[in-house]
Amino acid sequence: TECLKYDPTFWKAYINRGTARSRTEDYLGAVADFDAMLRIDSTSVNAYINRGLARRMLRDYDNSLKDYNMAIRLKPDQPELYASRANLKLDMKDYDGAIADFGLALTANPKYATAYTNRAIVKKAKNDLKGALADYDAAILIDPKNSEFYNNRGNLKFQLSDFQGAITD
Repeated sequence: TECLKYDPTFWKAYINRGTARSRTEDYLGAVADFDAMLRIDSTSVNAYINRGLARRMLRDYDNSLKDYNMAIRLKPDQPELYASRANLKLDMKDYDGAIADFGLALTANPKYATAYTNRAIVKKAKNDLKGALADYDAAILIDPKNSEFYNNRGNLKFQLSDFQGAITD
């Protein structure tokens, strides 16, 4: 705040303060800082994604979606942006949209193991158990030392009555 008294166009201060405000759950203040940042640089992916997250926390899903869409338009090769939008779509109960966005994240980075596991969770919720199992298998191929992946797959195998597979995982 102090540095903005001397240079109200110092964009880093808005990003830093907005991020700090988000961390202290002052989401309205964070949105205001990211708005200010975007008035200085309307192409800041960082500002759009952070404002989108703050709006998501405020349950302002429509505007959050607009921010994520803009970030993706600016940097369509960033898989994390699609994953962030997928998580928003989960909050919105748009499960098909979330699955599609995790798929886009995987198109951008086929080795993005977390996108596979998150997509598996959504598929499982939609009762696509075989699809979920395939995604867990893919995640484990990429990151074979991740205990959480094995645990999640083991729980799914149990649900599929593959008790030996559940024990193995």
